[in-house]
Amino acid sequence: MSLDTERIENELVVTLQNDINSYLYYALPLCVILSDNKFQSWFFEHYIQIASIIYANGNMGCQYVDGVTYDFRRFYDDVIELNSVGSIIIKYNLDIIEYIRDCIDAGYYLVIFADEYYLPQKLSFNKKHFVHDSLIYGYDNEKQQIKAIAFDIKHKFNKILYNYEQYKKAFRSGCQYYKESGIHWMEGRLVNTIKQNKFIEDYPFSIGRFLKQLRNYLDSVIDNKSEYFLRLIETGNEQVKYGIDVYDMFTCRLEELLRENKISGLGYPTVHFLYEHKQGIFKRLKYITSIYKIDNNLAELIGEYQKIVDKINMMRNIFLKCMYVNREDESTFSSYKFQDNIRKIIDILNSVKEEESIILAAIYKKLVINKLWR
Repeated sequence: MSLDTERIENELVVTLQNDINSYLYYALPLCVILSDNKFQSWFFEHYIQIASIIYANGNMGCQYVDGVTYDFRRFYDDVIELNSVGSIIIKYNLDIIEYIRDCIDAGYYLVIFADEYYLPQKLSFNKKHFVHDSLIYGYDNEKQQIKAIAFDIKHKFNKILYNYEQYKKAFRSGCQYYKESGIHWMEGRLVNTIKQNKFIEDYPFSIGRFLKQLRNYLDSVIDNKSEYFLRLIETGNEQVKYGIDVYDMFTCRLEELLRENKISGLGYPTVHFLYEHKQGIFKRLKYITSIYKIDNNLAELIGEYQKIVDKINMMRNIFLKCMYVNREDESTFSSYKFQDNIRKIIDILNSVKEEESIILAAIYKKLVINKLWR
């Protein structure tokens, strides 16, 4: 590609969404997808079924089985075109700033991994080499700045401006340090391009597809389209649970913490993910009530689901306090107060699993009986 030297700046449309931001590999593509209101209905039709995974290194994470992400190829063809071009950039030693400008001018957003040691807008600046991702949506040649979305120095999901020269250093260093940052799985994917598909009309929401994923969530199963997760089962290197059974993996990890008096590979982003998911289910149910005529009983059930969201939010806040108050001194994990709070979290998770299962099963039944999928 060649640089259009007459163009001083360019910026693609983005939405700084906050529905999903526990993990950037879900949050960043959504900032592109949701920038077009035509895809709101697509969003409400997805991000329903979830999985929890204990990876080979012992850490626990969560995933949306039916969500868009750039680290695995699944469920995005209808809304975006996504390509990984990192190996090409590295092989031919292309100028990353020039490549960014050319991509933006051609209508392509980028997700790029760079070493935050060289970026003043980041917590790791001048402290440690840490390779992390940002969504690039624009540039300004006059100010020598790249326009991006990522977590800022206060760990807030935000719009950020990167200096050209600093970003060049950060990218070059990222090509060397990404394996040390624990993202060896991103081999060849340090640079990804995203282009949004164009719809003349709104994406047609399907209550049938929504109900299928909700049923999968309640039954703790996945369908044959979930190739990445099916491969996890086949390899046997990771432990995986789906849907409502995800709660069991959380309680198991917390019980390990009580026994061993140390953090057992369970971090705050994974706990936040659980809250994010409950809040997302509630918003999807409210969306359905806005486009379909429903009876009062169904509205009451959805109101009951709000209590599930509130309980998980309370659990999240207790966990956050426990982890960050005690993060510097693991000896405090054996304290009575700390262990009592962890037991409270386990009790909340066990009760919420049962309550959510009952409420969602009743909602599912009502939606099926009302035949809203016509």
